Amino acid sequence: MRYLLTAAGICVGVHAVAVAAQSPKTIRVPSGWNAASPQSADLADVLWRLAVASDVTIGLEQAPDQPAAAYASPTEGLTVGDALDSLLGGMYEWREIDGVFVVRPAGAWTDRRNPLNQRFAHIHVSGLSSSSALVGIRNAIFTGRFVPSRAAAGNVALSGEGATAIDLLNQLARVVGQSMWLVSSNPPTSANRPGYVLQLRDTQGITAVTSSLQRPLTARR
Repeated sequence: MRYLLTAAGICVGVHAVAVAAQSPKTIRVPSGWNAASPQSADLADVLWRLAVASDVTIGLEQAPDQPAAAYASPTEGLTVGDALDSLLGGMYEWREIDGVFVVRPAGAWTDRRNPLNQRFAHIHVSGLSSSSALVGIRNAIFTGRFVPSRAAAGNVALSGEGATAIDLLNQLARVVGQSMWLVSSNPPTSANRPGYVLQLRDTQGITAVTSSLQRPLTARR
């Protein structure tokens, strides 16, 4: 299923050159690209290559029980939205949020306990590198406080009033020109302590990654 959303009711500032909203109605998968070239059983890899080929940004919250699959659906000439529909099946649902194609497990969008749905009252940071900003988002997810790493300074600025982790990941990916953000499950140290791995990718591959083994906070009701 597909939805077109804007961040209505949420103040999210982006300190970067304005980028026109990207619509699945107008952006098409380029000639010569196909999910089966090369064939892959990794959804994250397939969506990353789709983002690079189509010059869009895709965010993926990968399900912990993602089954292996051969993504061989022909997608050449389709819009990015139609390509996502053909690839994802019923397990995932995508929405376009401020120009980013966000793919999540279908139930995650309305799950009040999903950590990525929690809202942060106030975030306003600047002078960060992309990796330190990603650590800050990770810490916000796990502790409720945006605390970046002490990595080298950069020109990344993020701000939000009532923003979710999804909003911040979208904002970061667009500010630094990334093709994809990825949140996947970290193998737990025990059955009760799952964690997340957060990742950024540009057109060449992984540019930043961070993880935590502690239990993330659940979204506030």
